Amino acid sequence: MTPSSVTLYFFTFLLAFCSLFYELVYAQVLSVCLGGTKMQYLTIIALFTFALGMGSIVFGRVKLRYPIRKTFFLIECLLTLLGSTGPFFITWLLQPGGMEGTFGLKVALSYFTIFLIGFLSGFEIPCLFAMGKDNKGKILAMDYVGMLSASILFPLLFLPKIGTAPGALVIAACNGYALVWLRCDKPRLVTTMLLSLVVTASIALVLMNVEGLNNILSNLYLGEVK
Repeated sequence: MTPSSVTLYFFTFLLAFCSLFYELVYAQVLSVCLGGTKMQYLTIIALFTFALGMGSIVFGRVKLRYPIRKTFFLIECLLTLLGSTGPFFITWLLQPGGMEGTFGLKVALSYFTIFLIGFLSGFEIPCLFAMGKDNKGKILAMDYVGMLSASILFPLLFLPKIGTAPGALVIAACNGYALVWLRCDKPRLVTTMLLSLVVTASIALVLMNVEGLNNILSNLYLGEVK
């Protein structure tokens, strides 16, 4: 099943928004944990961009072996999982006296988590290109608009009003919408609507517990959550 053009463009926008949002979230988390805000943002942008390119390159080989829609489904599953847990994992990892091992190893694992999310995100546009066939120009345009929107809304809305942890969970849920609507098999409307309601309810639950989630992230870094 090929999604309609409107659906494809909408999810191109949404997934591009998610991709850049993850980049900004991790830059913010590492800025708090390691210091050096400018350096962290520059490093994460460079690492994430490199990872996107690597993902796109590897996709060229993957598409020869696996169906496009199944690949896309798996990628969105992994991004939903990593996007929702990554900030908590990195914050816990970098807490003073946290995980055993050298500090350099902890930092390397943190950057690897970020690289992995960028690498997986690099599969998205090629997958959407494959599903969109002759609409590559419009798909790329919606990708740019999605990234622009994330770069504006993250500092103006999400960071000051919602916070890092709830913001990451909301964006991970948006990857969940992609799982629901762009599944690898032909979706049934009733099932799709029910799953969409579950994802929407999850977002509402996150937004109703913004303060508690941000406190969990702070307590993880302080070592107060075991």
